[in-house]
Amino acid sequence: MYTFELCRQYQQALRKGSLSDVLALFEPEATVVTPLSGELGVRAFHERLFRNTQDSVVRLLNMFEGLTEKPAVALQLRHTWVLRNGKSIDFDCISIFEFSPHLKKILKLTLVYDSACVRKDLDQAEIESLAVI
Repeated sequence: MYTFELCRQYQQALRKGSLSDVLALFEPEATVVTPLSGELGVRAFHERLFRNTQDSVVRLLNMFEGLTEKPAVALQLRHTWVLRNGKSIDFDCISIFEFSPHLKKILKLTLVYDSACVRKDLDQAEIESLAVI
């Protein structure tokens, strides 16, 4: 399944902190949607993410395939996100990947998680400076 391979490559690019590797996986007009920052372009989202991340460990728990005509895969993930200041945040997330019709690029990434779990580990200044996840 090539769509799962794209998801795996995305997770590897995140782990490396490689913006160029991430961008190569997405359509130019692709977006990322999160509870805290809303909808952003792929570049803007990942520039903020990488600027504020020291390390990130993501564990895949489950994978789900979409049932609609639009090709999609959802991954249930457990994140450990280490900020530049050393603070560590653990949270569960569903990452929904929507793919281009030819299945070779990611068209949209929607992150679904309980933002209260993330906010409780951040003070207001950190939330405002991150404004990414």
